[in-house]
Amino acid sequence: MRFDVTQRTEQFLNIVRGIDAVVMELRTPGEGEVRNRRMARRLQTLTQCLRALGAQLAADIAVQNDGHSRMRETLAASERQFRTLAENLPNYLARHATGAEIVYLNPRLEAIFGLGIDEVVGKAPSQLFPDGRFEGYESAILEAARTGEEGQLELRFTTQEGEPRIHHVQLVPDRKSVV
Repeated sequence: MRFDVTQRTEQFLNIVRGIDAVVMELRTPGEGEVRNRRMARRLQTLTQCLRALGAQLAADIAVQNDGHSRMRETLAASERQFRTLAENLPNYLARHATGAEIVYLNPRLEAIFGLGIDEVVGKAPSQLFPDGRFEGYESAILEAARTGEEGQLELRFTTQEGEPRIHHVQLVPDRKSVV
């Protein structure tokens, strides 16, 4: 059952109108005890309607929350699968935002740079290595993000320990603003 705000609002407003009518009638001079019994019955009926509507709302909210819980569980499972795959790849893996800021590095790539994920997330390669050694890499990321086209790059650099490295980089743009 989906929560229908319009339907529930209309039901609630009808009950409020009924209570309002009872209040208006009680304010006018009337027939005494007979009128009071009639008003008491109407108020009892309206109270039952309010309780029923409250129960329906609670049930609707429970169903909605259950659906959201299942979606969160599915999303969490999907993320765990991605992380397991990415973290166990023998290759290096990085994700960048469209401005070249690092969104994710797998542990192999973290190890080669000697930087932890907390140190690099949100920073572009030029911010981490201002000496320019990753200028071509950053330019290629920006170009892939701008055009939406895949690209390749041979990346030559020296590690922190002075070790020369050559990496073949495959750039695959994510159509949802992450490269």
